[in-house]
Amino acid sequence: MSVMESLNQVSALLVDTPLQTASDNYKALIYWSDFGTDQTNGLISLPTYIERNEEVLRSKFLKFVYEVGQCQVSDRTVIERLQIDEDFSYWWLTLFALRRTHPESGISETIKLFALEEIIKQANISAITIDIQDPKARRCIKDLCLNLKISCSDIGKPIKPTKSIFSLRKLSPRWCIALATLCRQTWRSRSFNQNQVAESNGKSIALFDYLTGFEAEAAGVGTYRSRFWSNLPELLEEKFDKLVWNHTREIGASSTSRKNAEKLINKLNVRPVSSHKLFETKISLQIFWKVVRDYCKFYRFRIAETEAKKMFTPSNSDLSLWPLFKTEWIDSLRGSTAIRHLILFHTIKEMVRQMPRQLVGIYLLENQPWELILTNAWKRAGHGTLIGMPQAAPKYWEVRQFVDSRSRTDLGLSKFPQPDLIASTSLRGRQMLLSSGVSQDQVIDVEALSYQYLIHLQSSKNSSEKISTVNPTVTVLGDFSLDETKLLLEICSPVLSQNGYSATFKAHPSSPLSKNEIDDYGMTEFVGDLGSLLPSSSLVITTSFTSAAVDAYCLGIPLLLFSTGKDLNMSPLRLEPGVQFFHDSNSLQALLMQTTGLETARSRDFFNLDLNLHRWRQSLRQIV
Repeated sequence: MSVMESLNQVSALLVDTPLQTASDNYKALIYWSDFGTDQTNGLISLPTYIERNEEVLRSKFLKFVYEVGQCQVSDRTVIERLQIDEDFSYWWLTLFALRRTHPESGISETIKLFALEEIIKQANISAITIDIQDPKARRCIKDLCLNLKISCSDIGKPIKPTKSIFSLRKLSPRWCIALATLCRQTWRSRSFNQNQVAESNGKSIALFDYLTGFEAEAAGVGTYRSRFWSNLPELLEEKFDKLVWNHTREIGASSTSRKNAEKLINKLNVRPVSSHKLFETKISLQIFWKVVRDYCKFYRFRIAETEAKKMFTPSNSDLSLWPLFKTEWIDSLRGSTAIRHLILFHTIKEMVRQMPRQLVGIYLLENQPWELILTNAWKRAGHGTLIGMPQAAPKYWEVRQFVDSRSRTDLGLSKFPQPDLIASTSLRGRQMLLSSGVSQDQVIDVEALSYQYLIHLQSSKNSSEKISTVNPTVTVLGDFSLDETKLLLEICSPVLSQNGYSATFKAHPSSPLSKNEIDDYGMTEFVGDLGSLLPSSSLVITTSFTSAAVDAYCLGIPLLLFSTGKDLNMSPLRLEPGVQFFHDSNSLQALLMQTTGLETARSRDFFNLDLNLHRWRQSLRQIV
């Protein structure tokens, strides 16, 4: 059924995935989490609709986030009410404004609800029956139907309460958990070295990164080689008198222990041209009370449920999205997240203030909380040019990388904290930046440091014979998520086996499978380096989330990417030639038929790559 076709009194059934048996009681069948490859009259797939209307839907989401910040509460905007410094609002540090995609973020569900509302209005749906699992989305849909005055029935299975071990944390009020977090963080920081005010030493550049991804053996003898920076430090040593490295450990479960980090820092601080330190400091009594003061201010910022529903209703919409964002909003203002982000704000502000003036600063750009704080503190402290450097391939649906264009041009607290310059490492990245409101003079073209290693692989592959995909040995790459990996293998394994393909499987480092499990899927395990596997691969199958797909693409290898309708398509390769997506075994089978007989192409130019760093040299020449 065409969505644009207006029908009289249409009844619709909303389901997660295709029904086992067809239902004749509804004129329209809407898939919440399936692409619906078996298209029939009266079938509407939300994931398909989203792909066809992505520009409008993403812009609508960014506009929605902007509007919440500008919403008036007691004659002041939300941004103004969350002001914690003369030129900074805590609004930018709330989980909602940060726009980070994770299973509980509500972003995918919001985009689907935007699509569903458009479909309901365009197709003149007068009654809808809900049979999906997501309880928050169901609540939003029922409220939408109530606002639109259409019939609604929820036949979805009730969510069974999970049995859990007794937890004092769950029974404790939020302020109590927040206070415990503050005390714990303060106690842990007691052994941190207080930042010393250092003397300025000529032309100095500050570099901010994570204490991971470096060569441990080289670090042991005082040389810092990191995948984030490639050979840029050598160039910087030519341009600057001093390189000041600031490393953060806060990267979740893989975080380096404080003790090991300090040992590493001591080993690295043997070369006079560079200094290394941890980007953290002791929580002083003064900082402690500032955190308490700001937290109390947030705790008093109460919004009635009816007001919250209005605040989280996009303009020109009948959708209230409050059920999706209620938990993270409250946690941002009253929970442990509020304490953690306030500690970050006050400690980073103090550390940056104490730095001797830096001529230039470069940090890894991901729009994490510490980056937004650094951006504000850096400018306030009077340092020089600050450059944000993305180290990953640009992804269309990674909405944390984008804001409503008005946030970049607004003045005062409403202006999005952004660096002076943003590094673009690819043509696609430049286009995305400009389309999201970043001005032309803010973008500098540089080499993609994290992908410089591809130069050698591309050269080796281009000099070797092309590999035909007639009866290829397929390479299957695992996902960061173990569940996604198993779902991928469950779809791939029988299809590959039926078509007589042998397959090599390489697990994601953080989500390994046992050899027995891999054997059960009829695949051969590969445990070496990815760079040793890809050049000999003739076809790569993986998920749309897997970053290694970019490596395969750059090497000219045909790619089949698995994308479920459950989440947004997070692949940076969604519009690139030679990349195709499948959603189930049927679509995989069809793509394999198309791929058979193709040859791997020559290496593709996706990133800006150059061992001589010509673009970096040119950009630094204009700054220094």
